[in-house]
Amino acid sequence: MVLCSVRRMRRCQMPIGVFIAAAMAANLIATRQTAEGMSKVAEDYLAAASVIPPHARFVRLRYHTPSIPWRYGFSGNWSDPLLHLDAYVGAERQRIDLADWQPANPVFSVSLRPAFTSAQRKALWSLEAPFPDGAGTLRQLRQTLPVTIDYVIVVGEDTPEAARGTDYAEFLAELNATMNLVSTSRNRFVRVYRTKSRLQ
Repeated sequence: MVLCSVRRMRRCQMPIGVFIAAAMAANLIATRQTAEGMSKVAEDYLAAASVIPPHARFVRLRYHTPSIPWRYGFSGNWSDPLLHLDAYVGAERQRIDLADWQPANPVFSVSLRPAFTSAQRKALWSLEAPFPDGAGTLRQLRQTLPVTIDYVIVVGEDTPEAARGTDYAEFLAELNATMNLVSTSRNRFVRVYRTKSRLQ
């Protein structure tokens, strides 16, 4: 009886092995396509932000980007390649990311100077999801922070679906009137503005 079962299992080994190999190959192809798409979106983001010089202070406002996963080929993946790219932009060339959530939170060892009030820290932290009034928040920060915001990175899409429930269109109009647009990504989901007083 046992010998018979072993023989049956041996007959199944080859088809099961082929099935597992095919499933793994399909998964590897999908994983590679996802990784390539995430790399491309990161490359576009970093290329747009490359105009920010070392030691410049910047903030990032993150609006909705619903079509970006489809455009770049990583839809269906829960990872967000845009999530921490502002921190990378800061670390890459010693730029100062004022809106990074860790320095704005006093529980971390690297924190904003005491000259930044609690309200200002919360406002900086809120730029990660700046709706419904990102324009008002940034306007207030530019007027009250103890340091100058030299650059503003805006991530978002100019479509009705993406802009629904936000002030994205009004915000861009205000930035276009008060700052200089100095760089955009290929698909224009990243825009980089420079303070008009910082002419280079």
